[in-house]
Order: sequence, then structure tokens, then C-alpha cells
Amino acid sequence: MRPLPRGPPVRRGVDMVRREACDGILALGGGRVMDASKGIAAAAFYGATNARERRRQCKSDN
Repeated sequence: MRPLPRGPPVRRGVDMVRREACDGILALGGGRVMDASKGIAAAAFYGATNARERRRQCKSDN
């Protein structure tokens, strides 16, 4: 996993989470794994396509 994961690995993760109807994501590992997991969760569960968009969604929810 490269720094600031994005692109195909994250899209594959999003597709899998949606296909399998996962309730959550468990990240095991270091920083890159954590970053990828956060990106997958933001896209799969909240429809955000990037971190900036998710922050805007959070602000509008409050």
C-alpha cells in the first residue's frame, strides 16, 4: 500500500464492503493500512469520494 492510499486498491475495498454488506471495517497494521481503511469506510458507508468531501458532510450533519 502506498502512502495516502487512493485509486484502485481503495475502490476494490469499497466494492467489497458494499457487495458483502459489511457492517464495519477492522484495520490491522500501521499508518497506510489505517489510511486506506478510513478512505474505504468514508466511501462505502457515507458516499464520500475523498476526505475533504467527508469533512464537509460532517460539518453539514451538525
